[in-house]
Amino acid sequence: DEALAAVRAEPSLPRPELNLALAAVAEHNRAGGLWLAEVSNETHALRADRFAREFSLRLAIVGAGNEYRRLEEIAETGRAVIVPLDFPKPPEVATKVHTLHVSLEELMHWRLAPENPARLAERGVTIAFSSEGLGNRGEFLAQLRTAVERGLSAEAALQALTLAPAKLLGVEEQLGSIEAGKLANLVVTDGDLFDKKTKVVATWVAGVEHKH
Repeated sequence: DEALAAVRAEPSLPRPELNLALAAVAEHNRAGGLWLAEVSNETHALRADRFAREFSLRLAIVGAGNEYRRLEEIAETGRAVIVPLDFPKPPEVATKVHTLHVSLEELMHWRLAPENPARLAERGVTIAFSSEGLGNRGEFLAQLRTAVERGLSAEAALQALTLAPAKLLGVEEQLGSIEAGKLANLVVTDGDLFDKKTKVVATWVAGVEHKH
């Protein structure tokens, strides 16, 4: 950007090499666009934060589900975390032979992963949810209910489904809450959304009802 500005001010200077990819990055950054860093563990999340600070990027972390391991440091970054709900299945420990192949780290992650959303929310981290990693996207609500059972408040869960992602994407004037003038994207249930017995009765998309 500085080199191009210098050329515009003094056309006789050699023109810098044009890199369309970098130009697109610079334009997106100038517009305050959101960048997403998809990480494979909590250490990479902290590394992404340092990189974003160096280049003044507006960044959100697409988490790996193990942010609880470095909770304080993750919270201190001030970054929103898009939290996966693909909690690990119980390790196979039916026999002694099987137990030899299961590490303590695997066991702890199986035990603690469903608490990851609650721990992040309690520490003040803005969270949103993703179906990324779910083999069956139809499991999304069941997994979310598990997170609520494991400590996530219903209010925090609802925020993470609605207004938090809307604000993150800069579309809160149209989505994220029920207000006059916003798009009528609604989910209608026959009870508390986070109760296992509750069924979805209908969904509304932009004011159009779709019954279940």
